[in-house]
Amino acid sequence: MHRQLSNIVRQASLRSCYCHQFLMEAPQLPAADTSSRSRKLSTTPPQKEGWLSSKMMETRQRFGMAEKPKSYYRLKGLELFRGVESVDWKEYFRVFNMPDTFHSWFLVIELHMWMLNVRINNEGGAGDHLKRFSLESMWDASKIRAKNLESYSSSSLRESFDDLYEELMAAFLMYDLGLLGSDVDLANALWYRFLQEKCDDPEKLELLVRHIRKQIDLLEKLSKEEFIDKTGVTWLPLSSK
Repeated sequence: MHRQLSNIVRQASLRSCYCHQFLMEAPQLPAADTSSRSRKLSTTPPQKEGWLSSKMMETRQRFGMAEKPKSYYRLKGLELFRGVESVDWKEYFRVFNMPDTFHSWFLVIELHMWMLNVRINNEGGAGDHLKRFSLESMWDASKIRAKNLESYSSSSLRESFDDLYEELMAAFLMYDLGLLGSDVDLANALWYRFLQEKCDDPEKLELLVRHIRKQIDLLEKLSKEEFIDKTGVTWLPLSSK
């Protein structure tokens, strides 16, 4: 038994030495000449690669596989805001006895921009662009309206809009929390911000809560194509059943 083990070890040793000698003595293959290949690659016309990339990008965009340029979202953001701007804000003034001022108009626009942003938040990266450009359009239109309706100096206008920006961010947060909660939670947020704590009619507050729930449900049912590509946003009148 001991002799058999010794023979096995000796044979394994010989095979190892033979393999080692073979590897050491193996002929070295000449290095591949890549100069001609490099020359061929370097002579590829760059304009052809650019043409191919642009065609691939067009195909991906056609089938919804690539993000559209920012200019596209800028235009869509403007269109979405124009839809908000077309809302019958005078109806809100009449129903809720709001004074005919710039601030009342802004409260109506702010409420609808919040509802729009609830839907925009479902669109990921595209939604980020839409939110940015629709809000930019809102601020531009608001500044023009404020200058036409109120007497502002440049410094006072800037200060007023700094305050409005903070108020809008706080309002969006309050409305979000109200939407996620019960109708009572939403009514509290609307009474505090939109109605400025000046509504004593619970039926009118109930009307507003019911209207917002219905409008957001309508927005949530829109497909991405209907919402972004076709800008198919329908704003319901306050009096709709």
